[in-house]
Amino acid sequence: MNCIQKILMTGLKLCFNCITGFSILFLCFISTITAQQSIEFTEVELIDSLIYARISAADIHDSKYPPEKAFDADLKTCWVYASGKSGRRPAIYLRFDEKKTNVLNIFSGFGKNNKLFLENARPKKLSVSLMFGINPEGYVSEIGAIYKVVEFPQKKTVMLIDSFGVQSIPLDFSMEEIADFRKTVHQYYMAHMKPASADSCMLLKITVLETYPGTKYDDICISEIFYNDRFISYPAAGSGNIEKIYLNDKENILLVDETDKKRLTVYSDSSSVLQIIEISDDNKWAILISMPAEIEGRVETIYLLTDLVNKRIVNTQLEQYTGNYISGNDMHFSSGDNGRIYLIYTGSDFEDHSIELK
Repeated sequence: MNCIQKILMTGLKLCFNCITGFSILFLCFISTITAQQSIEFTEVELIDSLIYARISAADIHDSKYPPEKAFDADLKTCWVYASGKSGRRPAIYLRFDEKKTNVLNIFSGFGKNNKLFLENARPKKLSVSLMFGINPEGYVSEIGAIYKVVEFPQKKTVMLIDSFGVQSIPLDFSMEEIADFRKTVHQYYMAHMKPASADSCMLLKITVLETYPGTKYDDICISEIFYNDRFISYPAAGSGNIEKIYLNDKENILLVDETDKKRLTVYSDSSSVLQIIEISDDNKWAILISMPAEIEGRVETIYLLTDLVNKRIVNTQLEQYTGNYISGNDMHFSSGDNGRIYLIYTGSDFEDHSIELK
């Protein structure tokens, strides 16, 4: 190949590389614009009166059993979400902190007692998804705020068992994909829409797809919805004020004295030695450590969270509700505003986490 041919071939290669590079960049640019143009916002009005969660104000089916009842930390109250006769199943929207929230807990049905649980309808199948919402400046109402929202592509379909109690749903969405999604939607809004953003947040969207029928009523009931930042116990019937918390002489039985009853057993383990580490300010919770009564080699110390009102150890429930506690890990109490009690525990990531005890 002579010099002129080499020069021509080199020039063609450079031209081809430049043209190819331009084509790829051009196609990517067109693809990005097309994707951005396909973003469509819908509007959701959120009630701003709840401390724990914001919910949609569009559908309040029964004023006697309002949405607030599903967020009052009382498993015996309920929200009448909708009627089983109606095909209308409004979505439930909750604020979602993707950095802290990894479990959705729900008591499906009327939790006042087993009779009312069976008599009323309750959710059976749920669709759970995320949305990114932007509250434009001035988009407020008398009871809340209006958010323009876009739904995150990932969804979960959940089948609930027909059981009287709290069920836990892992919210194992990809945090990296959520971050990219937020960034894309927010940038698009800032570039193409008005007015300016006053607030933005992720929302968890829950839609009831199917229900278990009630034997007597058509009302679809939900007693409680909460994330992994709360621990809610079922209220015990007939329990009195706890006046004294102590161990027996052998240190293997935890006892309490109530106003009218003495030496009530909370927890007993003849194979272990117990020690009371801490008692909550409201006398409703205690932290024990348990060690083998017969020591052979290295001693393993297990921390136990004790519900003194219901008289039981609740480590298993703590694992279920939080999704990141390993039973036996260390823990301690912390006090908050308005007499709130928090449990600080070491999670599976070896970091400290906080959960409010209700």
